[in-house]
Amino acid sequence: MMKKNVLLLLNVFVFCGAFAQYPSIRISDVVVTPDNQGSITSNYITGSVSYDSASRTLVLQNATINCSNSSDPYDDNNGKTVSIEAHSGQVVNIELIGQNTIFGPFPLVLHNGAYNVTGSGSLILEGLIAGVFCEPGVDAFRVMQGAQVVIDIPYASSIGFRGSPQYQGYDMTVLSVNSGTLIVEADYCIESIVGFQLVGSHLVQPEDAYFDTEGRTLVTENGPVRDYLEIRPGAVGIDEDRGVSFRAWGCDGGLHVEGAQESSPVEIVNVLGRVVYQSLLNGAKAYIPMQKGIYIVRVNNHSKKIIVK
Repeated sequence: MMKKNVLLLLNVFVFCGAFAQYPSIRISDVVVTPDNQGSITSNYITGSVSYDSASRTLVLQNATINCSNSSDPYDDNNGKTVSIEAHSGQVVNIELIGQNTIFGPFPLVLHNGAYNVTGSGSLILEGLIAGVFCEPGVDAFRVMQGAQVVIDIPYASSIGFRGSPQYQGYDMTVLSVNSGTLIVEADYCIESIVGFQLVGSHLVQPEDAYFDTEGRTLVTENGPVRDYLEIRPGAVGIDEDRGVSFRAWGCDGGLHVEGAQESSPVEIVNVLGRVVYQSLLNGAKAYIPMQKGIYIVRVNNHSKKIIVK
């Protein structure tokens, strides 16, 4: 009997120890537990969302996640669509398969630990206040090989990526892009980072941006990077072709192309590298309806970057 009790206590201690290391994860209105981690479902979730506790990996596969819009003012998760709180020193992975989108005032909120965005898919964060919001204790946020993160939050006073505030004198979040893609459209693109690393990736726009250690952000000679930031893999990206022979500009609801020869092939590519429009120009001028966003217009193997508002 004594042996059984001892074994029971050991099992309880092992279970409690393992559970104590389980990050606190909430996906919309669902609190992730060992019981539901294999398939996280909700009325606010489509596609596949799961968590692997062995590798500490949240897997998003063609998922769309909406904020649960809690009306409870005492709900700490109000406005936070995906919230992850790791233990100090833990590394949590977010694996992307296919195209994934998170909507909400704060699409992705992180607390403690370090976070790696991995996989060959994409993650679009469409927010109102901040795209990635780091609460105290986040050491690093890394966009790894092949992964694509697009933060779309183009409103007044919005922040694309906000690192952790300094806590008890300790520096916090390092933003790293390692052969990945990071595109930010926000009033202020980056705030409160203590380090910025590019490995196998480069700044496409603004080309002259650099990390300001005192301001804890990316800046150009005109001040903090605002409105748009684009980082892509490799040493050469899809920078605007300086030798273009046509004109193209965005407007509300679309874009104009002018100056190309009739019957020239035109191709429009979105920020994820997908072709969203293909045709032959019927004349010297053309208007092409497009949703709000950033596009690359290609005509006769020349390209130009356009923003549609």
